[in-house]
Amino acid sequence: MPREYALAQARYAYLWNRFDDGWAFIQPFFELYRRMRILDDHFLYIRGLPFFGQAWGYLAALAILSGRLELLETETRFAVEHGQDYDFDYLQLSLQAYRDDRPELLLGAWANSCEETPSGNACLNVAIIRARAAETLPAAQAILSAVRLDEGDWPTLEDVRTLALAEAAYRHSDETREREYVEQFIARQPLLLEPDVALSFHLLRYQERLKPGVWHTDR
Repeated sequence: MPREYALAQARYAYLWNRFDDGWAFIQPFFELYRRMRILDDHFLYIRGLPFFGQAWGYLAALAILSGRLELLETETRFAVEHGQDYDFDYLQLSLQAYRDDRPELLLGAWANSCEETPSGNACLNVAIIRARAAETLPAAQAILSAVRLDEGDWPTLEDVRTLALAEAAYRHSDETREREYVEQFIARQPLLLEPDVALSFHLLRYQERLKPGVWHTDR
């Protein structure tokens, strides 16, 4: 099964809360990862497999939302104990941060990346983590808006920022601003962010609030 097709189907399964179906589409990749044990991006890509980090992100999102954490922990443990050519320290830290909803655990790693080799991806991740600790909505907005996104950055990052602003408005009980941000986001991302992307920016749980509107529109 082509990786693009499998991931697309897993994304739709995620969108409709068919978490077991989503796992069924990506499980074959993990069986191959277990056999190959080499998790280098280039090695996997030229063999038609998704990057391990991407597939793991899908698995983590599905496991967290369905409560099947033992599956996520088992696959992560196997990769750490038997895999090669991957940043396993970061993988284990990511497991803790995403599973326990503690994004601050990853702040140091992302802050170093943002300072040493600035990119929209790294710096926006830092901003989202810091904005979650902001005491007021204006403070959170200022942190998120300060990140500069260049032409070379992934275009979807602007939508990630918009969703993060919506999450901040929700956290600070500003329903009007939240609605405005959500409308902007949905206009550009009618199928929401892919589960691994929402997870990596600590927006997976908040994005669940938007699913009913997507279901209604799809019908």
